[in-house]
Amino acid sequence: MDIGDRIKNLVEEQTGRPLERKDELLGAGILDSMMTMLLVGRLEEEFGISCSAEDFTHHNFNSIEAMSSLVQAKINADAH
Repeated sequence: MDIGDRIKNLVEEQTGRPLERKDELLGAGILDSMMTMLLVGRLEEEFGISCSAEDFTHHNFNSIEAMSSLVQAKINADAH
């Protein structure tokens, strides 16, 4: 299972609804600020990453695809 699939499963579990990787999550009200904070904790735990305040942008959390890019960048940065 790739990063996107793992994140998709986490988001679907948290929201209780099926989603596509490109679905708009914040703008459509699927994720709110509290759900996003809970999700960040789960992403940090699942992938062994740490998100900083600068990471909390609409761009990084508006879709599963965007979150996948953020997580992959964090993993790559930690590997170097």
